[in-house]
Amino acid sequence: MPGHRRVVAVLCVGASAMFAAMYSTQSVVVEIARGLDTSASTAGLTVSVVVAAVAAGSWIAGPLSDRIGRKRVMAGSAALLLLPTVGVVVAPSIGVLLACRALQGLLMPGLLTVAVSYLVEHVPPRVLGAATGAYTASLVAGGLLARLVPAIGAELSGWRVGLAAIVPIVALGAVMLIVLLPPDEPQAARTRRPGLRALLQDPVILLNAVGTGGMGFAYGGLFTYIGFHLARPPFALGPGAIGLVYLVWIVGLTTPRLGAWASRIGPARALVRFHAVGLVGLAIALIDRLPTLIVGLALLATCLYAVVTAAQLLLQAVAPGGRGTATALHLSVYYALFALGGYVPGLAFERVGWHGVLAAAAGALALSLACAARVAV
Repeated sequence: MPGHRRVVAVLCVGASAMFAAMYSTQSVVVEIARGLDTSASTAGLTVSVVVAAVAAGSWIAGPLSDRIGRKRVMAGSAALLLLPTVGVVVAPSIGVLLACRALQGLLMPGLLTVAVSYLVEHVPPRVLGAATGAYTASLVAGGLLARLVPAIGAELSGWRVGLAAIVPIVALGAVMLIVLLPPDEPQAARTRRPGLRALLQDPVILLNAVGTGGMGFAYGGLFTYIGFHLARPPFALGPGAIGLVYLVWIVGLTTPRLGAWASRIGPARALVRFHAVGLVGLAIALIDRLPTLIVGLALLATCLYAVVTAAQLLLQAVAPGGRGTATALHLSVYYALFALGGYVPGLAFERVGWHGVLAAAAGALALSLACAARVAV
């Protein structure tokens, strides 16, 4: 596979594998809570802790990729990720499980923080929007594997078997990145890095990160606690059926087209539209019937993938120097808010139920829309 198509294909496989590990516990949090005798909010930390660790690990992977090259960081982190992924399967307690999940999160930025910068340096500008959208769609595919594979395994043989099925997926991604990913361009490892103070003083970079993180907060909360909601009456669904709800993620196949459209009209303008449609999806999810709930979640998922793509396009445009460091700042804010979305709505769920989760998501989306509108001015 020649040229940039090979780059996109290999990164998509690697990213899918990594995201399969990232969200592997989300669809089986109910079974983990029962199996390890812990609460819903503590089981929800198996999602939050990995996302928080990604935020912290971004500060290692991003600047490191500016110095030693993108491929070395991506391939090395993908190989090391295998160790804690196996640890998650055999963890004897919730404490050990959370520690393994944190280690996974620290390693994942080796690809997640670096991949888009690598794309910018290897893909022609005319197809960058579609390529970035394809990369985001591969994250969706990995997230879908993360929900379906463990859920089906839990239905058949228990949650540990379901999580064990993620291990060969992670191994495949590591092999692809090590063997098939083209080496860095000579200048890629010597990119000038702006200082942190300069990045923090750029309002576009900060508002872009907070706005994207607000969308992630809403998304993380809804898709983490939807399982608890659907396991209760009147739905009373089993883990396999709950896992099938995550098929709404197939809407991610639209992301390459949405990325190309955002590139044409300008990512800042596109972000406002995407956040506004996300609020519409949340309003639909207020109707507590399974068909409308699924429609609302699907619409919100579409908007998240589109927002992530447009936000990356905007970031790469406004921070051409030291892209790894700028992406580290962006993703640390994004994943920190995403991590809060995996925990804070759980507290609301324990007190007032599903509508508490929806209220927390609505507040986050309102903040996101305000940030996007300010960037677009």
